[in-house]
This record gives sequence, structure tokens and C-alpha cells, in this order.
Amino acid sequence: MLTSKLSEMRFSKIKLILMLLIITPFLFSNQLENEIKNVIKVKKIIEKIKYNKNPGVQKISVKEDEVNSYLNYRIKKENIKRLKEMKVKILNKNIIEGKAVINLENYDKKSSIFNIYFRGKIIVEDKYIKFDFEKLFLEEQPIPVNLLEFIVNYLSKLEGYEPLSIFSWYELPYGIKNIKTKKGEIIIFY
Repeated sequence: MLTSKLSEMRFSKIKLILMLLIITPFLFSNQLENEIKNVIKVKKIIEKIKYNKNPGVQKISVKEDEVNSYLNYRIKKENIKRLKEMKVKILNKNIIEGKAVINLENYDKKSSIFNIYFRGKIIVEDKYIKFDFEKLFLEEQPIPVNLLEFIVNYLSKLEGYEPLSIFSWYELPYGIKNIKTKKGEIIIFY
């Protein structure tokens, strides 16, 4: 009796493992397919704004998952080696929370991955934009914004880029007049 129960349990575990092996690739391919669709949608939105010929202000919204897919696509496309991943949570009133995964791989090629968590507000004035940090954490430790400024400058120099300031105003991409957020989406006015 006990041996038949054990044999039944082993058979059930084997069935479960086989099911997982069969299903897992479909789950990942579905996720990858969604990522690709999101990136294509955002690229089409960018083109629509860039070549807009209609007078007057129009708006279009981009969902949070589309923004995240596009951010990570750009990280890979621009080959930003030290920034491994970024994910944002879009809230009301231009508030953004997020996580950036940074890799400070050293000369021995030893990985040194850490997470920066942030919360702040998008500010848009006269076709210029900046991000005003409200909270910033290195892993679970609160850090001053000046430390992030140092990290960004350090990483820029490591990669051979001209250092940027996280405190600077940047010109909005061509055609964009304003950006607002509501929970789960960014609304672009063009």
C-alpha cells in the first residue's frame, strides 16, 4: 500500500515536471511577444508624433507596460552596459516610482549588481523636462540625490560618454508639447 502511494507520488511529480517543461517555453514566448508588441506600438507613437501634420494639440496615451518594454528595448539598443534594466510605476500627478538595476562589473569581470529605487515627479515647462527626485534608495538604504549624480557621472565616464546631470532640464523630443500621467499611463500632448 505504502509503495503504491510512493510510486503514485513520484509519477505525479514526474507529470508535473513534464508539464512545466512543456508549458514554460510558451509562457516566455508569450511574454517576449508582448514585449515586442509593446515596443512596436511605442515606436509607432513616436513616428506619429514626429510626422504629425494636424494643427492644434492632440494627445495619445502610453500604458505602463509599454513604457517599461520600450525603456528596456532602448537600454539594449543603446548598449548601456552598466544599466541592466529599468522598470517604472506610473502614478497620478506626474509621479513616477521605479527601479534601476545597475552592474558595476569590475576589471576582474566580477559582477556587482545593485538596485536603485526612486520616486519623483516629472516637471515640464516650455518644451523642457526634468525629473525631480523625492526619494532615492540604494537597495533598502536611503541615499542623497547627490550620490546618484556621482554614480551617473562615474558610469558615464566609464562608458566614455559625456557626463550628464540628473538636475538638468532636457528638451522634449520633437513634436511633444507636454507630458502628464495618471495611474498606469503617460499622456503625451503633441
